[in-house]
Amino acid sequence: MTLKIICAAVVIVGCGYLGILFAARQKLRVRQIEDFLQFLKAVEFNIVFLRLPLTECLGRIAMGSEGVLRKILEEAGAYLIKHKGAGFGEAWDLAVEKNKRGICTGDDVLETLSAFAARFGSGDDEREKNNIAFASAKLQYIRDGFDGRLQSDMKLYRGLGFLSGILVVILLF
Repeated sequence: MTLKIICAAVVIVGCGYLGILFAARQKLRVRQIEDFLQFLKAVEFNIVFLRLPLTECLGRIAMGSEGVLRKILEEAGAYLIKHKGAGFGEAWDLAVEKNKRGICTGDDVLETLSAFAARFGSGDDEREKNNIAFASAKLQYIRDGFDGRLQSDMKLYRGLGFLSGILVVILLF
C-alpha cells in the first residue's frame, strides 16, 4: 500500500513538473519576442544612425544579447564573413535553422524575421527604417496577443499537468 502511494505521488509530481515546464515555455516565448524586438531597435541604431557594416553590427548586438538570439547573430555574422557577397537573409535563415530547437516563438515570428532579413540591405536608409518598423510592428502585435493570454495559459498548463497526473494515478490504480 505504501509503495502505491509513493508511486502515485511520483506520477502526480512528474506530470505536474511537465505542466510547469510547458508553462515556462510560454513565458520564454514572450521573452524571445521581446529579445527580437530589441534586436530590431539595435539594428536600426547601428546600421541607420552609426552606419556600421553589417558584420560589425551583428557582433555588437550579439555581445549585448543572450541565449538563442546571441547564437543566431554570431552564426549569421560568421557566415557573412566567411561567404563574402552572401545576403543577410541567407545567413539569417541558416543560423535560425541551426538554432531552431532553442526558439520557442511560433512560425509567424520566424516568418516575420525571415522576411525582414530577406529585404534588409536592399534599399536606402528610408527603406531600411520602413523594413525595421514593419517587422517591429508585426512582432509587437504578435507579442501583445501572447501577453493577453500568457497568465491564463500558464495556469492552464500547470493545472493540466497536475490533473493529468491524477488521471494517470486513477487509471493505474
